[in-house]
Amino acid sequence: MMIKSPIPCKRDGFTETLRINTSLVRRRIRSARLKLEPLVIGELSQTDVVILYIEGIAKSTMIEEVRKRLSCNQIDAEIGEISAIEKE
Repeated sequence: MMIKSPIPCKRDGFTETLRINTSLVRRRIRSARLKLEPLVIGELSQTDVVILYIEGIAKSTMIEEVRKRLSCNQIDAEIGEISAIEKE
């Protein structure tokens, strides 16, 4: 039995600066409907984050909920700890 190797493909990872990471997304999704909303969260850490969504696909209620959760959580945590926001 012959086992075929997987199809080679490019793999991008979010391991760079926020600017480079958003550029990676823009390169993959070349649409004027891709929206980026930069925010700064955390009173002490002043952490830069970006809300990315595709206009017309993402539900406006979901986008508003993300904005609300990020704005009311003035937490000072590493970005890896932000998953706590998802669980609220």
